[in-house]
Amino acid sequence: MGKQIFAIGGQIRGELVRYDLNSHRLETFLSGISAEQVEISRDGKWAAYVTFPEGVLWRSRVDGTERMQLTTLPFRAGTPRWSPDGTRIAFGGVLGDEPWKIYIVSAGGGTPEVAVESKSGEQDPTWFPDGDSIVFASPLLGPQMRIASIDLRTRRVTTIPGSEDLFSPRLSPDGRFIVAMSQRRQSKLMLFDLGKQKWSELFEVAHGGLGWPHWSGDSQFVYVRDALDQHGPILYRIHISDRKAERVATLDVPNGLAGLAGWMSTTPDGTPLLLSDLEVEEIYALDVDLP
Repeated sequence: MGKQIFAIGGQIRGELVRYDLNSHRLETFLSGISAEQVEISRDGKWAAYVTFPEGVLWRSRVDGTERMQLTTLPFRAGTPRWSPDGTRIAFGGVLGDEPWKIYIVSAGGGTPEVAVESKSGEQDPTWFPDGDSIVFASPLLGPQMRIASIDLRTRRVTTIPGSEDLFSPRLSPDGRFIVAMSQRRQSKLMLFDLGKQKWSELFEVAHGGLGWPHWSGDSQFVYVRDALDQHGPILYRIHISDRKAERVATLDVPNGLAGLAGWMSTTPDGTPLLLSDLEVEEIYALDVDLP
């Protein structure tokens, strides 16, 4: 009779890294913690991030000091965004099988408050420059997907015209534009001019691998990741003035990307940030003594 039981065990984790554009090397960021969806405050002093794979929201100084946990399990958080004055963080949150909702929490801690009261799901919040309104996607994927804004003072929700089928909205820091992607074709990045109330195509690739668009701090560029290029994940930078795109980096990540949908972003100076996959699987042999 056999005296051993064999089992496979694994540990899901990643390493937060930055890609140095000069040396073309990956270097640890925030001490290489297992975290993703990093958002740097506009003054460049603070970072908000979500632990991987737990989905807990934290904030700290950009050097990793003064860490504070802002949410607790089983509540899961995602897509944190700093308010313009750095006092609050808007983020998506979910508990169990309930829809994702947008919450706002003080950067100093406290109980997160729901921003949008509805039965549908919402995600991907970004702040208007005055800190009184937020742009978001609602509901979270599905045939009725749209982009809307909410005035946090009156709780009035306004749909962005022509935004059906669009998701992952990002409002420019100067409040002039929104970028978003097509749910059906994740090969196209769209741009909405809030002054003209008009959508137009900003960037397109031949395949559907675009994700995680985000703005430069001066609102002059939009960064977006292309995960399906044959040479590896690519980070593009699109100039808003002339809509020309340039490759910032082709990222050869030895262990691949981890996190939600291959998350990727940049620091305020344009340095790519990503979560490198460090998942470990091992085979265990357990000795047993059966009667």
